[in-house]
Amino acid sequence: MNKIKMNKNDFNKLFYYALYFKDKSDSKSQEKLKKLEELVIKSGNPTYAWEYAEKIDGADIKALGQVVIDSKNPEEAYYYARDIKGADIKALGQVIIDAKSLKYAYYFAKDIKGADVKALQKVVIDSKNTLNVDNLVDEDEADAKALMAYYFARDVEGADVKTMQQIVVDSYDAGTAFVFAQHVKGADIKALEQVAIKSQNAKYAYRFAKDIEGTDVKALQQVVTDFKGSINDNVYKDDADASAQAAYFFARDVKGADVGMLQQIVINSANPKIAYSFARDVEGADVKALEQIVIQSKNPSYAYKFAASVKGADVKALEQVVIQSKNPDCACEFAAKIKGADVLALQKVVMDSKDPICCESFLEVEGADIKALSKILGPNKKKKADKFEEEFDNFIKGLE
Repeated sequence: MNKIKMNKNDFNKLFYYALYFKDKSDSKSQEKLKKLEELVIKSGNPTYAWEYAEKIDGADIKALGQVVIDSKNPEEAYYYARDIKGADIKALGQVIIDAKSLKYAYYFAKDIKGADVKALQKVVIDSKNTLNVDNLVDEDEADAKALMAYYFARDVEGADVKTMQQIVVDSYDAGTAFVFAQHVKGADIKALEQVAIKSQNAKYAYRFAKDIEGTDVKALQQVVTDFKGSINDNVYKDDADASAQAAYFFARDVKGADVGMLQQIVINSANPKIAYSFARDVEGADVKALEQIVIQSKNPSYAYKFAASVKGADVKALEQVVIQSKNPDCACEFAAKIKGADVLALQKVVMDSKDPICCESFLEVEGADIKALSKILGPNKKKKADKFEEEFDNFIKGLE
């Protein structure tokens, strides 16, 4: 058959005529419809063949399907098999097998009834591909072969789970090993967690221990304690801080974690933010030891947060950090929200700063010296301070 050239505009016009003639039963209209179909076939365009077969009742599914088969395009073969009733599933599947397309081997096996799962699965088994599979997933540095093995095992009825799992184990792709363990029925957890352990991947060692039952928490924890990087989006500039962050996550989220060992990593880092978080969130944390990290850091913000959020905190010692820092914002927060705070000592920090915003905010602190603050604020604010005190006196008199 001689091929013809047909651009998109040509096809759109042809398709317009086809839609017109398809609903007419007279012989001349049907002859014209047949002629239009022949032109589509002669174009050799698999997309046109698919669209014509899908929308025009009575189209020659076999002849149009042959256009798709002859194109050797795995994507077109998949869509034709999926959308066109009566399509030659075996021949279209062979297009994908011959193309060695991991992506469409998976889609075809998953979505097409009657697909040769064993033959399509072999595309994955025999693949040497270690690159990302088109835009199928958004996993950084995911091994394409391992990832498709995971998808096959998870989604395709009749897939060889054991063989697919071995591909994942051999890949040393800890992320894919984790999702395989999490989502595939019958997965061998012990074999898969070894991928995270042997690859020393702290992020997925943590995820395995946190989310998968029956894991070796001690071995996975060792990966985390040996770690010198960040396991979430917060990247610390210091390796000790990154290790402390990993230790904090593991102690906070993993049942059976060695809190004492992980806490020591946090203490060694001397990072006040992580010490505060550990004391606040981890059951069994040594509050006094972690508090010393915050005190020694002389960080007024975390001194205030520690006093506000950690049960058993030494409020007076933490208050001294705030006072000595001469930070008016932290002094104001501490005085306003911490029970037992030395309000007048903290007010002095605020007044010495001569910060009008902090001074005005301090007016709302119970026990504040309103008259002293009014001198800092000036005549306009003094009126407000006097009014505040006057309202207070009237409130007391009203109750008495």
